[in-house]
Amino acid sequence: MLISVGGCTLVLVGSSHTIKERHKPMTMTRKHFRAVAEIVKQVPDSRVLNKSIPYRVKEGDARVLVDTTPMKTELAGQMAGFFAAQNGRFDYRTFFEACEVEYDEAIRYA
Repeated sequence: MLISVGGCTLVLVGSSHTIKERHKPMTMTRKHFRAVAEIVKQVPDSRVLNKSIPYRVKEGDARVLVDTTPMKTELAGQMAGFFAAQNGRFDYRTFFEACEVEYDEAIRYA
């Protein structure tokens, strides 16, 4: 007897009903890709770091502004590589556009 519960299939074997599990791998879908792209897109292109850093952006401001675009691009590229391995129909270009990162830069990390 087979019983499916939350992505797992329970197999009841014999009269004692020994339970064995067969896991069905979850397929990543366009819905998942869009959700992750939205998260990556929300990463700011620059970020103000610790106020205690002694570098001055302008007179009297002890904060430093750091360009986080390379980190955002690398994150998008690494996520895209994972997604492509999960789903053969994954489209790098569409994902990178949704993340708002440059294709030529991000594809290097995929």
